[in-house]
Amino acid sequence: MKLAVTAVVAASLAASTFVASPTRADAPIIVQSQRISQPAWVSSVSTQLSRNLDSALFAQNSAYHDGIVAITFTAAPDGQPGNMVLARRSGDSALDRVAMNSVRRLRNLHPLPELVSDQQRFRAYLIVASDQKSYEDYARLAQREEAQRQLAERADSRVIALTIVGHQG
Repeated sequence: MKLAVTAVVAASLAASTFVASPTRADAPIIVQSQRISQPAWVSSVSTQLSRNLDSALFAQNSAYHDGIVAITFTAAPDGQPGNMVLARRSGDSALDRVAMNSVRRLRNLHPLPELVSDQQRFRAYLIVASDQKSYEDYARLAQREEAQRQLAERADSRVIALTIVGHQG
């Protein structure tokens, strides 16, 4: 099973990691922020999610209908996905469950991009396609739906959208 990843980001955000400076035992610990590029953060989360989707599809060892699932979630304070909502059903309940479990199994969304709280909303579009044409059709659909969502939720334009694509067969 081949798995390809495409990431679309609906916000221009930077991510940070923290590194403690070495100090004497009695000196205060100084923490400095090092920026991680937005593409590196998106790549890291997308890679985790694509691996989870690939593993789940392989482990189930059954054929799924081609489809697209959208899941909205936040990052809990511990970095795990929280407040998960199935925002778009595929029409195949088994595929919907695999997609939800793939997001649930994300190891850690931290560090979050700078200026983003733990209540930041994310939306993952997970596509399972058996051929290139199906993939292209679903990818266009995901882009259209995300653009429409952004227009409808104008005040909430900082939702970060990831599109994860799995090819069956």
